[in-house]
Amino acid sequence: VVLLALALHVGASTVQVGLLAAIPLISQVLQAPTVALVERLRQRRLISVLSLFVARLALPVYAAVPFIEDRNTAVAVLLSAAALHYGLNAMAACSWNSWIKDLVPAETLGRFASTRGMVGTAVSAAATLAAAFALNQVNNDERLGDLVFCGLYLFGFVCGLVSTVALARVPEPRMPP
Repeated sequence: VVLLALALHVGASTVQVGLLAAIPLISQVLQAPTVALVERLRQRRLISVLSLFVARLALPVYAAVPFIEDRNTAVAVLLSAAALHYGLNAMAACSWNSWIKDLVPAETLGRFASTRGMVGTAVSAAATLAAAFALNQVNNDERLGDLVFCGLYLFGFVCGLVSTVALARVPEPRMPP
């Protein structure tokens, strides 16, 4: 939602907003080649952590987008960063799912997944509401809006790096044959 608001803020057309909304779904096709990569390398943690780290590099790019003077260039950079972000997140999710399935005991996997989903949804909802409140305070001041978007994405980047470091510390059991 905040990414779509950024797209509108920098002047994206309806078609460009539609493309931006479709990127997360389109990028899921990258899970298929990731299965082959996981089977070949057999290092799910490496694939997950590296994919997430590079994906999260899109966040400072999002933060810079409002300051790109040419609106066509700003939208093109935004769409490219989103493709990178969502594509690598899809790859990370594929390897993460296999890794966690082998890490968390089968009898607690459902509870683990539901608790993780519940906490993730709560944090995401709270962060989205906070971002909406911050953006609502801008009162049509474009420069202030630029700064708010920048701050939101830089804060998200820092949180993403902390999360990636934490994930890198999770042990990886040996993959079964």
